[in-house]
This record gives sequence, structure tokens and C-alpha cells, in this order.
Amino acid sequence: MIDTEKLADEISQNLADSLESTRALAEHYAHHIYPKSGERLAEIKVVDGHCYLVMTSHGAHIDEFGSKKQGPNAPLRRAIDATGLRFEPVPKPS
Repeated sequence: MIDTEKLADEISQNLADSLESTRALAEHYAHHIYPKSGERLAEIKVVDGHCYLVMTSHGAHIDEFGSKKQGPNAPLRRAIDATGLRFEPVPKPS
């Protein structure tokens, strides 16, 4: 009998491992806008079987989406497009 929970965990971990090149590329494209000390600019998070590539710096939203005075650099979207994956922004929780 197949343990589906264990299989789902293995699939999630394999996907997270395959995202490593995308994470490295996102860090390459990113500007260091108020980075958190001791953390990478981009991290892979696995939550409930879903894999997320997240930017960790305090100014990552400005780098990704721009501001009134600065256009978007979009390091996350550029890295995801370059590796052939699909970008699905997650809305803020209410």
C-alpha cells in the first residue's frame, strides 16, 4: 500500500530542490533593498505541499513591483520566466 502523505512530502521536497536554480537567479537579479541580516534574498518555502519562492528583504516589494519613483525590476518574475515556470502572485491574506 502506498503512503500518500509520504509520497506528497517527497514530491514537494523534489520540487523545492528543483527550484534552487530559480532561487539563485532571483537573488542574482535582485537589488539589496533593506535586506534582512543573515538571510538570503530569496528562499524556498514548502507549506502544505505547495512550494513558494519568496523574496525576504524588507524592500523586496519595491524591487519586484516598483514605486512612484522607481520602475519595477521584477527579479522574482524574471527568474521564474527564465526557468520556464509560471508566476502566480498570492494575494495578501485579509
